[in-house]
Amino acid sequence: MTKPLVVGIVGAGLIVNNAHLPALMNTKGIQVAWLADQDHAKAASLGAAWSVRALSEPALPSALPNCDVALLAIPLLARAAYLTEFKARGTAVLCEKPFAQTEAEHIRFCDGFDRSRIGVGFQRRTLSQNRLLRELVARSCFGPLRAIRVQEGGRTTSAGGGAYFLDRRAGRSVGVLADLGSHSLDMIFSTVPASGVVIERSDMVIDEGVDRHVSAAFQIESPQGLVRVDYQVSWLDSFDNAVWWEFQDATLKMDLRPGGKVYLMRDHGVLATLDPSRQGARTTTQAFFLQWESFLRGVITGGESEVSAHSAVWVTSTVDALHTKAGNA
Repeated sequence: MTKPLVVGIVGAGLIVNNAHLPALMNTKGIQVAWLADQDHAKAASLGAAWSVRALSEPALPSALPNCDVALLAIPLLARAAYLTEFKARGTAVLCEKPFAQTEAEHIRFCDGFDRSRIGVGFQRRTLSQNRLLRELVARSCFGPLRAIRVQEGGRTTSAGGGAYFLDRRAGRSVGVLADLGSHSLDMIFSTVPASGVVIERSDMVIDEGVDRHVSAAFQIESPQGLVRVDYQVSWLDSFDNAVWWEFQDATLKMDLRPGGKVYLMRDHGVLATLDPSRQGARTTTQAFFLQWESFLRGVITGGESEVSAHSAVWVTSTVDALHTKAGNA
């Protein structure tokens, strides 16, 4: 029999309990061997709940036990030493988003990892409607893509995070753009092949150093020509949580929520509904499961996974560019 892949987890927050562990515990061929957190009581509680060995997060990452695959679910600014250590060991790593603060840092974090062995938690790529849109754009089913409009907002995260997370003084690495907006930006850049991005406007509401509302406009240079993007993401306002894709011959409205549909629009009304149910995940739980399935398959086969960190550089660079344009560097 083939030995199971040994998985270690650094971080014992809500997203690990609510999303990653349910997916991992239902994945064949792996063993979740340990989890570590600087709050040992929290790690012990989570470990007991899932029957996983709990560790106190050591002062040096080199003191962690070996594993084949590591999940890094700790704040961005604390990750560099862990990535360096796991890279030296040859351990594959899946990181929660945001992956990095700048394009240069993103590339540096990826450097030395095979494309199959470093991933980022953009699990929305597996959602059924996202996979359908990627197929429609790739096939030019409605002609060239001309424009995209994004509206997303709310006061909670899909993994169950609440106000304590959204309101803490944490700075741009976990503001609304990096935390929530990076998902819709990734949806765009994993659908539209980009060769360049031109930021036209970026307006932010900054509160105690944290961006809480972003309204921006930019253009993507793609093989099909320029694609205009009108972009709004917020923890202050409620939006439709949808994306409008304006093609040469049609406009599609995509519901961003898991299980959402894609609508063919005419004169602001729905002409037809495209059901993407066969394409991928229809719930958040399914999305995390498919994310891990894709990443672990890549680790085993050497093929690039659907959530490869190498493929997400445009997300990091655009988040950084929007902050810079808004004067929030």
